[in-house]
Amino acid sequence: MLRSLGSDEMSEAYLASVPGFEAPLVVRALRPEVAADEAKASRFIESARSLIAVAHPSLVRIHSAGRMQDGRVYALSDFVDADTLQSRGTVPVPPLVELGLSLCDALEAVHQAGLSLGTLSPRHVFLPDTHVLLDPLGALVGLPAAPAPALDVRSLAVMLQAAAAPGDDKHTFDTAIRESLTHATTAQDLKKTLESLRASWSGETTVSSERPAAATPEEPDLSGQQLGQWKLEHLVGEGAMGRVYLGRHARIGRQAAIKVLKAEHAGQTELVRRFIAEATAVNAIKNPHIVEVFDFGEERRGEGLPLVFCVMELLDGVSLSQAIFDGPFGEARAAKVGRQLAQALAAAHEVGVVHRDVKPENIFLHRRDGDRDYVKVLDFGVAKLVKPIEGLSISGTLAGVVIGTPEYMAPEQALGSPTDGRADLYAVGLVLYEMLSNKQPFLADTFGKLVVAITTQLPPPLPVRAPSGEFIPARLSAVVMKCLEKEPADRYQTGAELAAALEPFTLPGGVDFEPSPGGVSAPLDAEVVEAAVKRSRAPLVAVVASLVALLVGGGYWLTRPMDPPPAPPAPAPVVEQVAPPAPPPEPAKRLVTLQVASEPVGAKVVRADTGATLGVTPLSLAVEAQATAVPLRVELDGYRPATQDVAFDGEPRLDVKLSRLEAPTKVATPPGKGKVKKKVSRDATMDPFGQ
Repeated sequence: MLRSLGSDEMSEAYLASVPGFEAPLVVRALRPEVAADEAKASRFIESARSLIAVAHPSLVRIHSAGRMQDGRVYALSDFVDADTLQSRGTVPVPPLVELGLSLCDALEAVHQAGLSLGTLSPRHVFLPDTHVLLDPLGALVGLPAAPAPALDVRSLAVMLQAAAAPGDDKHTFDTAIRESLTHATTAQDLKKTLESLRASWSGETTVSSERPAAATPEEPDLSGQQLGQWKLEHLVGEGAMGRVYLGRHARIGRQAAIKVLKAEHAGQTELVRRFIAEATAVNAIKNPHIVEVFDFGEERRGEGLPLVFCVMELLDGVSLSQAIFDGPFGEARAAKVGRQLAQALAAAHEVGVVHRDVKPENIFLHRRDGDRDYVKVLDFGVAKLVKPIEGLSISGTLAGVVIGTPEYMAPEQALGSPTDGRADLYAVGLVLYEMLSNKQPFLADTFGKLVVAITTQLPPPLPVRAPSGEFIPARLSAVVMKCLEKEPADRYQTGAELAAALEPFTLPGGVDFEPSPGGVSAPLDAEVVEAAVKRSRAPLVAVVASLVALLVGGGYWLTRPMDPPPAPPAPAPVVEQVAPPAPPPEPAKRLVTLQVASEPVGAKVVRADTGATLGVTPLSLAVEAQATAVPLRVELDGYRPATQDVAFDGEPRLDVKLSRLEAPTKVATPPGKGKVKKKVSRDATMDPFGQ
């Protein structure tokens, strides 16, 4: 071992001199606690050994993998002395397209060998002077089981989109990549999108039955023109698929929102089909909380592409995303919005429509009859049909296809597994969580890491207080956490069931606590909340049924004719009884709010004694008060981790200023082992194995 190249929570890397090799190699060893997980260790060894046989000019070469004499799990690969995509930051779009094409070929070679990676990151992409190299080893340690290849493709697309430098061609690039995220299931699908972009810039001619997504003129402004009976007054909004205009009916003067499919998509049969399917599906639901679509049309003008449009009700208000940004939500308002959302989805599921992209941006708070929070659900563009409706057939998703917005995906959705309406209800839980805490439960800097978090980690408990300052009732937290169960069978099974669970919190005064037997209220900690969620509801049903029976019986007793009172019975002898003393009540668990801040922000906060991740900074988390101090570790890639004991009592707070790791020094060349280049990458020459 010549020197350490760094470490992360999964593994450690070293630059090593290896007999038989002239240049130093990289040794990646799994941490002992990771290697103890036999599924992860076996997958790492087997996949690394399989990759030895995958020869591709854009893949870092792997030489061997196995267990050391001391039992440690390792893999041996070439050392790449170059910058990474992460250290470069952003890349101009034309060279980024070329880079993406090479990475698609590398992924295709991996997938053809029956392998998949799962946690692609800019750290894994090296940029030597003449070509690009993808190092697969770092991506192998993130998941215990091999993910679907489509996850690799989506992860690469998201990575490319994030790396695009600002410029005139960035909008076209972003639009093409966004569209590829909805239909690209293989590396070749993504490669076709990138090839279309390259062809449009180079002036090359491609032969295709459909117009390339990126080869489009500038989107025309249709303001002042007429479509069918509707005059387009002015542009009011724009999305990835289309533009929305304020329209007015030429004869009756009614105003409406006119959504026109963008010209760059009008020549693509699949996107036009989706546009029509969205309008048809929305029209079939017929629920007041679903935006109404009442007309659809297509006009051809000369030799150009058709103008495809639909006419929707005009809404007045803001998106839920904007409302969350504008100000905090309290218990009643969040529950009210969540309940209407659940009712809307219940209606959609009843006719066989699964939304698959429930998020604050697709929820509109419409002003109606003095109510500023009348929910309207928008954008059924990626909806899934599980029942045929109005001529539309069932839309079966291919295995491994990932559809939706990553941060709002259910675990089964993120893994490309089959989904049903319960995936939408999981997303409702995420929306409720964000309204009550003003943050999302799962965040990561790569799609692969996000999938790991969604599928394996528990969401952090909701804080005791919402950003508005209101207490968040423990029962409401329990409702949210039940929505966020990993297994669909453990969630609410229907939107109607979830709406009923939220209804008590929408009433004046809400539900602040559950009275204890002694008449004293106490907040419930996370364990009690989880137990409450898991409990059967049979006792509650029995109590309600008994109460109804009692009230019905009591009503009869009050209304029937009164009989003469019976003669009082003879007094019974009095026997004095002494009741045993009541056991002292168990002390209620006390919660305190832990505050952790770091400079820079975004650092991970970990309990050093248990290894449990508490969240990222700035962190505000309800924890159980403890008599002894708890060791906390704050860590951020590129910085020296800091550990400190914090007393979970009173108002626990930890403020940390992290110091950067020193730049690596030049490595002395061992005699007879060749030379090490002077150039050192910005992230300590390590990035084949980023987190």
